[in-house]
Amino acid sequence: MAKKGESKISEITDEELTSIIDTYVNQAAGGLTSGSELSSQREDAMDYYTQQPRGRLTPTGVSSIVTSDTMEIIDSYLAVISELMLSNSKIARFNPKDPSESQAAKLASEITNDCIFEMNNGWVELNTWIKSALLFKNATIRWRWEEKIEYEFEEYENISPVEIDTIISDPSIEIVELVSKELEGVQQEPNAEGMLPPQQIESYNYVKIRKSIDKSKIVLENIPPEAFLIDKDSVSIQDAKYIGIQTEYTLSDLREMGFENVDDISDEGSTRNGFTNEDYTRQALNGTSLAGFNNQDPEDASMREVYVTESWLRVDRDGDGIAELKRIISVGSTILLEEDAKSIPVACLNPIEIPYAFYGISMADATKGATEVKTAITRGIIENVYLTNYSRILADPNTVDFRALQSPEPHQIIPTNGNPLSAVQQIQPSTISPSSFSLLEFMNNEKETATGMSRTAQGINSDLFKSGNDANKVAMIEQASQKRIAYIARRFAETGFADMCKGVYSLILDNADSVLQKYSYYNLTPDMLKPFDSLTVDVDVG
Repeated sequence: MAKKGESKISEITDEELTSIIDTYVNQAAGGLTSGSELSSQREDAMDYYTQQPRGRLTPTGVSSIVTSDTMEIIDSYLAVISELMLSNSKIARFNPKDPSESQAAKLASEITNDCIFEMNNGWVELNTWIKSALLFKNATIRWRWEEKIEYEFEEYENISPVEIDTIISDPSIEIVELVSKELEGVQQEPNAEGMLPPQQIESYNYVKIRKSIDKSKIVLENIPPEAFLIDKDSVSIQDAKYIGIQTEYTLSDLREMGFENVDDISDEGSTRNGFTNEDYTRQALNGTSLAGFNNQDPEDASMREVYVTESWLRVDRDGDGIAELKRIISVGSTILLEEDAKSIPVACLNPIEIPYAFYGISMADATKGATEVKTAITRGIIENVYLTNYSRILADPNTVDFRALQSPEPHQIIPTNGNPLSAVQQIQPSTISPSSFSLLEFMNNEKETATGMSRTAQGINSDLFKSGNDANKVAMIEQASQKRIAYIARRFAETGFADMCKGVYSLILDNADSVLQKYSYYNLTPDMLKPFDSLTVDVDVG
């Protein structure tokens, strides 16, 4: 029992901290260790989308066709939602508390939208984010501040000291090389440091300067689904006990990032054994071969790849009994970075929620049944046609030459030994059931009901334009058919997109001096940017 005045709570050590992170990683949902079922479902979604005859779609007969229902629904949803949300490249609109903040709210909205769409390739990044959510249940994106300096070199000839002083008055400019020209007929006497007095230099023959340009910016990054970790009991990112992102880097990359204790990284717990199944599936689908993949360490030690885990968790490091939110970057048992975090810079999209759970249902899940049934029916029809054109044959081997029957050629003479009419007989395939085509149409209707993506919503319902359907009627039907699509777009706006816009603006406030350099010609100052709690994501949902 602790004595009076002694603390019952001790600080968490580095060894205990890395052990806690390992436990969270091993028990988290969505990752490599315990997310096998979730990973398998995402692999199936990729197969259904790309029409690969694998898994539940493995062919049992001649035909290996897979219907395009999943691709049709995913791409149709993506096209409509992208048009609704990203068409004007302005998604963030901050709401002022009173009229006096209207100008500041407008400035905050414009800078946030510019950071998303101009500083980043926003349209592409956000489309990838939306498509990943439609295909893989949940999709996550992160934002971070990237320090980046680029250099430009300039050369001058026959330039005076006054001009040099004017140039280097800019703190971003430094002299790299300087060749001076002495005054003719004047005896030069160097000072104690061996430098010529400035008044004895008439001009410089050659000057080379280097100008540093600050290219630091806010970066948006889509997180591959298998690289994102969340503890299983969580229903949202901000309330999660643990959030993790796992990425492979070389030791050289880590040194370039400025981490000082890279040499302390050991082999234990820092690598993984090859690609994950999801890695392999994606690579195989785009035609990239992994047959020559080598997981052995390269000869150059600096190019050794390690598995870096970036974690956000609440932990008591100071022993005060209160767990604070920390951002920790670690490799195995080595902690590369530890810092306090205000929030978790990650946002998530999910098209169909399951209440009280983080992971929901994707549009690929909604079309899975229709894809399987229509694939089976279509294969049956194709195989029936195939057997009709290339019917099976019963033949007496004592009467007919088998080899000639197996390799038919035009004007071929088939030798027989006896009457071929009784020795050769075709097996007629069964007649296609009349209900096959009506079942296909039924499944089309079921798919539209399950997903909300009807032929009307896609603009391919020719019945709308028959005589008697005026423009107002067509508009009403199209608007009604897109109600569910508009709901999912609104759900995206109120969840992931709102979190992303608020997070990006918070990062702008933290780095206002660097961000506003891009808008220097507007004479903007950091005190013009004010925090705003209320945000509207502009979505054109009618």
